[in-house]
Amino acid sequence: ATCIIRDELHIKTPIIAMTAHALAGEKEKCIEQGINDYLPKPFTEADLLRKLARWLAYTSETNTVIEEPVTDLSFLRKQTGGDENVIKEMAAMFVTGNPGEISALENEINKKDYPAIFKRVHSLRNSTALLGLNAHISEALLSMEKDAHAAKNIKLIKHNFATVKQCCQRAVAELKTKT
Repeated sequence: ATCIIRDELHIKTPIIAMTAHALAGEKEKCIEQGINDYLPKPFTEADLLRKLARWLAYTSETNTVIEEPVTDLSFLRKQTGGDENVIKEMAAMFVTGNPGEISALENEINKKDYPAIFKRVHSLRNSTALLGLNAHISEALLSMEKDAHAAKNIKLIKHNFATVKQCCQRAVAELKTKT
């Protein structure tokens, strides 16, 4: 059905597979068929809502607006003892540095430079965790890191990168208002 939706009807609406098949490689098979994301059963309502929020944000060109912020500075506040100057400085560093990191990662993905992808994603995981983006992209980053380390699944890496890029762009926009 997904192949018909994608190849014949040319519909780009996000599709989330909900399946009892949680075996290794099932997610990759779904992605190869044009499915955007995968949710194995059993899952919680929170799991489903998180997936839906991710893909509703992804389709923002249809004027769908997600009110929930992607950044959460509570961890950074704990780490800095609530020092607002340090928090603003860290946020400003992300705002100025992340777009370049995302662009460089996109180039590395296009070149299939797996060692560079692994290194950059590993670094990106640290900066995004500090700013509370884990709830939105932790799974995607871990998957990218694992696949880059194994030098495989470039299609899945590209799929996960789209999620990471969109979330980071939203985070940069949010943090600009806080710095």
